[in-house]
Amino acid sequence: MRDSNGNIVSAPQNLTKNKKWGNYSTQGVPYFFNARVAATTDNRFVVAWQREVLQSTGWSSEIFYRIFDASGNSLTAAIKFTNGKPGSGYYSPTALGIANGRVLLGLTHLAKKTQDMYFGVIQSDGTTVLASSNLSNDGSAIYQRFDVGMLYALPLNQA
Repeated sequence: MRDSNGNIVSAPQNLTKNKKWGNYSTQGVPYFFNARVAATTDNRFVVAWQREVLQSTGWSSEIFYRIFDASGNSLTAAIKFTNGKPGSGYYSPTALGIANGRVLLGLTHLAKKTQDMYFGVIQSDGTTVLASSNLSNDGSAIYQRFDVGMLYALPLNQA
């Protein structure tokens, strides 16, 4: 992380603490995608990402996040936001800082031939305010990242 003058404030950090390596078809080796960052109103920031891993029963994809202070110091370990099952998963997180030190997370869930958009709210201390909730709830969502900024018009900022 750099300050407004371009000086390094915090060196790069290993968000995931991954220690396994292999190729894309190696079982049990996680892959990380789609990192997103959102600032909070209490001078912290949240980094959310997608983690995929091939298991003997199929691929699984989850959304994780970590909280950092304004200086880049980690305040939490990686926190799992979703509970997917092999053969389905959560993809393409988006993040938006909202009122009261909270972050609105958006994600897509795929299960066999259905797709739905989900959202949730986390607090800047790492706690869950609103667990991952199905927004579309009909299985017909198009697989794409949706902008959680569109959801902010809902009364979630009061959650």
